[in-house]
Amino acid sequence: MAYSSGFLILTGTWLIIVLAYMVRKLPFSVRSAGAILQQIDPSLEEASINLGVPPALTFLRITVPLMLGGIVGGFVLTFVTVASELSATIVLYSGPWTTMTIAMFQALEGTSPGIAAAAATVLIICTLLPVALVYRLLRRHELSML
Repeated sequence: MAYSSGFLILTGTWLIIVLAYMVRKLPFSVRSAGAILQQIDPSLEEASINLGVPPALTFLRITVPLMLGGIVGGFVLTFVTVASELSATIVLYSGPWTTMTIAMFQALEGTSPGIAAAAATVLIICTLLPVALVYRLLRRHELSML
């Protein structure tokens, strides 16, 4: 009801689904980045600042590269959970914005379990490929903790 009146009408658009995904899944990325930030020794930043490097540049050159593995891991975790999200999508979707999980749900409610199985296979591939790609890139650049 909040987004169906006034100057900001999002009901029935794809933006409301993206907004719901961001609000629900953003804590995954924040917790991942926060956990990796707590593991970085503060003396690294202090040494850089003591050598005359400005704090913003220290953050960009020292802290961000050390956090990159956690940040990318948080984004992958968020992507995988958003790709298979059903609970928020089923409430917010409208006709032209049907996601793959909605198509699977509708196929299972009807008499098309084969279509649901095919869509589930495509969903597994669509989530597995980016995870494998990121894992391979992180291993190549030695940013992964695995």
